[in-house]
Amino acid sequence: MRAIIIAEHSQCYLSPLTERTPHPLLPLAGKPILMHALEVLHHSSIREVDVVSPNLHVQLESQLNVGPLTGMVVRFVPAVPDLQHSSQHSLIVGLSDIADTNWDDALEDLGDLHLHAMIPIRMTVHGVPVAVLIPPCFGQDAVSWSRPGSRYRYGDFDDQISCDWSEIHRTEAIQLPINPEHLISTSSFENYYQANFDLLCGEFSYMKPTGREYLSGHRSAPKARVNDSSIQSQHGYFGSYCRIDKSARLHGDVIIGDRAVVDKGARISDSIIFDKTYIGSNIDCRKAIVDGNLLIKIDTGVCLEVDDPVLFGAIA
Repeated sequence: MRAIIIAEHSQCYLSPLTERTPHPLLPLAGKPILMHALEVLHHSSIREVDVVSPNLHVQLESQLNVGPLTGMVVRFVPAVPDLQHSSQHSLIVGLSDIADTNWDDALEDLGDLHLHAMIPIRMTVHGVPVAVLIPPCFGQDAVSWSRPGSRYRYGDFDDQISCDWSEIHRTEAIQLPINPEHLISTSSFENYYQANFDLLCGEFSYMKPTGREYLSGHRSAPKARVNDSSIQSQHGYFGSYCRIDKSARLHGDVIIGDRAVVDKGARISDSIIFDKTYIGSNIDCRKAIVDGNLLIKIDTGVCLEVDDPVLFGAIA
């Protein structure tokens, strides 16, 4: 079986953050969201993946290092391959919700059930958020069907999936035995923020943060410059070549991106600092996402571009 990842962000509500970095490349505990999705598939027995993005496929291919995915063929393409005439089944994966699961187990449970495609994203069946399977009904009327003795349930599914490659307006949905809590959402600021720290704290089974263990609860990428006296946080990640002044203080859970700088006396609490971002002297940054001069307050939802580079700014 092959997998198809739909790497667009039409269902992602992270603007203006995604105006600077495309959703598939947004960092999740030091690693792009798309890379996490690929690694979950790699952990299963899937070894052929098409990453589909009409507008981003060239950029994704140039910026994503798939070398560590040994034995997996990853293609970056502008359109979904022809599913109706495919000789194999396809696992279709969205990025707004990543299923932290071993797909081998799910596929084994399906047995000889003949499916054309599976879409493991958070949708609603009878008012309940579930992962769903889409039967082979592309271009045809959906046919009600079930498997005798199956533990899967099915029901009418009205949610439209809009994409350049296909539209499915109505079909039958089968509920996979996946706990909705194992669907990691990155489609809103609150969800994206929480997913970063849940991943950092080791809450997931198959999605793992990057870097080596630096101190208990903290991980570091190569060449990170951080003084132990600055670390008063419970969990943290420090990106490559980041620099944290010894008089700065980190509290709660913190993620500091590659080549970011936290200057003298700054205080970072429960915040995500993006790559190449400067945090000025004596700044108090709490429960926020900072990308260059863009400040996003998670508790209030305020997005603010700071004009003073002495406070926040992008590093060239």
